This record gives sequence, structure tokens and C-alpha cells, in this order.
Amino acid sequence: PVNLSTLTQTYIDNDRRFIQRSVEKQTPFFLYLPLSHMHVPHDYVRQFKDTSALPSIYGDTLRELDYHVNQTYQLLKDLGALNQALLIFTSDNEP
Repeated sequence: PVNLSTLTQTYIDNDRRFIQRSVEKQTPFFLYLPLSHMHVPHDYVRQFKDTSALPSIYGDTLRELDYHVNQTYQLLKDLGALNQALLIFTSDNEP
């Protein structure tokens, strides 16, 4: 079974390793990061509980998503790869 409260962090951890390896090897890469738990948020990391402007499971899950997207952005910046990156953020749903 999948633990939804840690699934996103697992994706992020794997993606961070992939980005670091690619930058170290100076190889171009494409990363598709589908953080799908926004479709039907059932769980989120407790540190995000009641952190959104209108606290709700959807808002708190969105705050978690924002945090993880920023982690990826910050990693690219820290590795000096941000100026060589094209970041596209899109969504297929809304509240």
C-alpha cells in the first residue's frame, strides 16, 4: 500500500538525486514531476496542517505542493543550473 503522507516527499527525494546526478555529469535532462495527490487530497504532511489562508485539506495540500516545487527550484539554483533550466508549472484542476 502507498503511504500518501510520504509519497510526495519520496518523489521529491528521487527527483533531487536525479537532478544532482544530471548536473554533476553535465548531461541534459527532462524531468516530469506529476504530484498527483492534489486531485483528491486525502492526506498531507502534518507540518502543513492549518497553514493555508483558509485552512482546509485542499489548501494545506496546496501549501505542501508549493513547498516541494520550491525545493526543486532551489536545488537548481543552488547547483548553478537555474539559468540553463526551463521550468513549466501547470495544473489540470482547480478548487
